[in-house]
Amino acid sequence: MGNDVSMFSGNEKESSKKLENWKKDWKLNSKSVKEVLDMANGLKMNGGRITKENFVNFLTGRGTVDKALAERYFNAVDKDHSGTVDEDEMLEFYGTVYTDSNGSTIFGKGKQLKLKLSFKIARGDKDVIDAENLFQTILAKMNTNYRLNKKLDNLPTEPVPDFTEEARKKATEILAKADKDGDGALSLDELINANETNPYLVQDVVSFD
Repeated sequence: MGNDVSMFSGNEKESSKKLENWKKDWKLNSKSVKEVLDMANGLKMNGGRITKENFVNFLTGRGTVDKALAERYFNAVDKDHSGTVDEDEMLEFYGTVYTDSNGSTIFGKGKQLKLKLSFKIARGDKDVIDAENLFQTILAKMNTNYRLNKKLDNLPTEPVPDFTEEARKKATEILAKADKDGDGALSLDELINANETNPYLVQDVVSFD
């Protein structure tokens, strides 16, 4: 695979085997694997690690991903809170994003894994998704979706409308309908339940951009 495995810390043979196992474990197709490898090369993920700065700069530099969302993605990927992401953390993240929601992996059902990752992205450093983190996540995704829909790739400075009021309203609506225990926050179980009963309600929280 040559340069395709440059993101890994092992030799080419070890890296190729690791990539094949990852593809098998997550039930990924060749197209998804290529997209992840292209992403890894763009992230300058050499020797199996990447810094937060490089991760965020790469995603925001393409002109579509909001900086706040890119930072949330990084913090969710960095499971050991080391300040850098290693190859195993990156593979788990992209395995979750790219696996089929209706399929199963050796780690569990795709849909459940995606919901757990969405919860982790939105909660920040809290145990639950509180009102402010919910609002900030929705706002960042609205900004990102606007850029994606307008195809503003490579235009990182292009302004977007102010979605603050709309995002705040959406966060309030979600808590009003999905916060079953009334504690002003969403637990993982509440997010899963809301996604089952009213997926449209929480689509701004559980979607990946």
